Amino acid sequence: MTTTIAAGDISSFASAVRAELSDLPADDVDEILDGLEGDLSDQAAEAGDDFVLPDPAAYAAELRSAAGLPEREATASRPFRKRLDDADAAVAQWFRSHPATQTIRDFLVALRPVWWLLRGWALYMIVIGLLPISDPFGITGDVLARLISPTVNIVYLSLLLACVILSVQWGRGRWAPTRWLRGTRTALSVVSAIAVPLLAFSAIGQVSGAMSYIRSAGYENFTPGLAVDSERVRNIFAYDAQGNPIEQVQLFDQSGQPLTTVGPSGQTEPIDPYFWGGGGPAPVAEREIGRQPVWNVFPLREVPADAFLVGEPDPREATTPTFPFAQVPTVAARDDEPTTATPTPTATPTPTASPAPHPSPSMPGDSPTEVPTP
Repeated sequence: MTTTIAAGDISSFASAVRAELSDLPADDVDEILDGLEGDLSDQAAEAGDDFVLPDPAAYAAELRSAAGLPEREATASRPFRKRLDDADAAVAQWFRSHPATQTIRDFLVALRPVWWLLRGWALYMIVIGLLPISDPFGITGDVLARLISPTVNIVYLSLLLACVILSVQWGRGRWAPTRWLRGTRTALSVVSAIAVPLLAFSAIGQVSGAMSYIRSAGYENFTPGLAVDSERVRNIFAYDAQGNPIEQVQLFDQSGQPLTTVGPSGQTEPIDPYFWGGGGPAPVAEREIGRQPVWNVFPLREVPADAFLVGEPDPREATTPTFPFAQVPTVAARDDEPTTATPTPTATPTPTASPAPHPSPSMPGDSPTEVPTP
């Protein structure tokens, strides 16, 4: 060939040589072909029309021999392999033919160590999923939780480290001396490339959930409104000292504030939002004209649970719940409280007729006095 060599011809030649060396580790190929296109371009500029590109296969064989690498193994699948090599060479040629794609390729090549680490992590996750090693060591939870837990089992860390080292060595072209190991490496690389995005999304979701749990840890013991042993109180039923139910009793705390069973957000609403939507029944406040909903009059009326099955409950459907007991034991008077004796009523004497007065002695000149008849 005695025509002037174009830059595209040199690039195509380099891609063909790379395809002939495709059975070697990528790092070895990059090292062998480093600066090849630049050297050939300089030679073509010096030789002019006399420059001739050699046969790619023969040139690749010379490079193998010079680098002390084994010859390419001839297999029965060579035609299929050649088609793959040609496709790889075409992709490589396309990347090298445009400055923008060449920049992208160079950037991706620089990120190969990151890919090695991600592949190692993916291999670890695959091994964890295939081997039943969770129960023997008594570790529960997902893999990410096991890794970030302060009490990580040394077996899992050792397995992760081994997978990462294997992936890095494969990326460096090591630990794959035979064809079947190289095929295994390729297959696991493809599986890892598919698994890494899925695992990454799963890990992001787990981390987000853990952060949400940490942020809400300070509120996990908080129960809105009135609670007993962290359990929400829905209603209150009052009885008097004689054990009889009391309806519409008003309760206040030690500061004179209304004692309510609802949280702050529900004090201005007609229905308790904590129980609203939770299956019911939901307490309903007393409605007084010109006043906000009154929540300290017990027992509170309640909307039955069935009202939530047909949409938004109507406070007008609320009814007074049944007291848990018809009557409770009486309560004796407290010793420290003074008792006021109830005065015993006395009979008022019935008025009787007075005895007739004795007549005064008659004096001379007095007229006789008539004695009244009783």
